[in-house]
Amino acid sequence: MKRRYINPVVGFAATTISIWLLFRSVPLDEMARAMRAPNYWWLVPNLLFGFLAMWLQAARWRTLVSPLKNTPMLDIFSATTIGLMFNNVLPFRLGEYARVFVLSRQDKDLSQAPLLATVLVERLVFDLGFLVAVVLGVFLFVPFYRELELAGSAVPIALLLLIPLIIIVLTATRPRAVSKAVSALLRLVPVRRRTSAQQSMDSFADMILRIRKRKVIAKAITLTILTWISMALSIYFLFVSFSFHLPFTAAFVLLAAVVLALFVPSLPGSIGTFHLAAVLALSTYQIAGADTRAFSIVLHLSQYIPTTVIGLIFLHRVNLSLTQIRESVVAGEQQSPRNG
Repeated sequence: MKRRYINPVVGFAATTISIWLLFRSVPLDEMARAMRAPNYWWLVPNLLFGFLAMWLQAARWRTLVSPLKNTPMLDIFSATTIGLMFNNVLPFRLGEYARVFVLSRQDKDLSQAPLLATVLVERLVFDLGFLVAVVLGVFLFVPFYRELELAGSAVPIALLLLIPLIIIVLTATRPRAVSKAVSALLRLVPVRRRTSAQQSMDSFADMILRIRKRKVIAKAITLTILTWISMALSIYFLFVSFSFHLPFTAAFVLLAAVVLALFVPSLPGSIGTFHLAAVLALSTYQIAGADTRAFSIVLHLSQYIPTTVIGLIFLHRVNLSLTQIRESVVAGEQQSPRNG
C-alpha cells in the first residue's frame, strides 16, 4: 500500500471501530429517547462560552504573533476560525496550516515559517502544558472512589505528555545545545527530509527565544487558562442540559479526554474517536447507556457546526476559496517550513 493511503485507511478504521463500539449494543429507540430528553435551551450558554473560547484562543495567538508584528485582532480571529473550520473538514489537524496561510495572505509582512512556529509554540508549550496539569489534576484532586479507572492511567499519560514538554523547556533554556543534539539526530534522517526538519527546529527555537518576555508569557498563560475554563463551562452547561449532576471538575476530565482523542487518527472532525472519548470519560462517573452517546453527539455538533459556519463566513471575508486554501495547506504540510 502506498504511504499516502496509509493514514486515511488508519483514520477510517479508527472511526469505524469507535462508532461500532459506541452503538453496537444501544437500541435505536433508546437513542431516540435520549436525543429528545435534554433541555436544549442550555445550548445557548454552551454556544456562547464556545464562542468565547474561540475568541480567547485567537487573542492568545495574537499575543504570540506580537513579537513579529502587532496584527489586528479581526485578522487573527478570521484566520483562527478558518483554521478551526478546516480542522473539521480536513484530516490530521491541517487547519493549523490553514490559519497560517490565511494570516500570511492578509498581512504580507508575515511569512509562513515564523507563523507556523508560533502555532507550534501555542500547541506544544501552552496547550500541552495545561493538558499535563489537567491530567495530573484528575489523579490528585478528583475523588478516588469515582475515578479509579481514570486515575490509574492519569500518571502514565501525564508522564508521556511530559516528555515533549521537557524537550521544549530545554529548547527554550538551552537552544544551542538542543540544536546541536537535533542536528546529530538528523543525520539518521534521509537527506531530502533533513533540511526541512532542521529548519522547523530552528524556527521553533527562534520563536521561543522571541517570546521569552515576562509580559508575553504571562499574558499567554492567562489566556490559556481562560480558554480552557471557557471550554469547560461550555461542557458543563451541556451537563445541565442532560440533567447530569456532575461537579465542574468533571468538565475538565471530559475536556482532557476529548483533547487526547485528537491525537488518534480518524476521519475529519475526529468523528467517532471524539464520541468514544466523551463516553469513556462519562463512564467514570457511572453514567452509561444511550444518554452518554446522545451527549457525545450533541457535544460534538455544538462545536462542529458553529466553528464550521463561522469559519465559512470569515472565509468569504478574506476572499479566499476552500480549494485555494486546501491546495496551499496540503503543499505546506509536505514542504513546511520552506514557505515564506
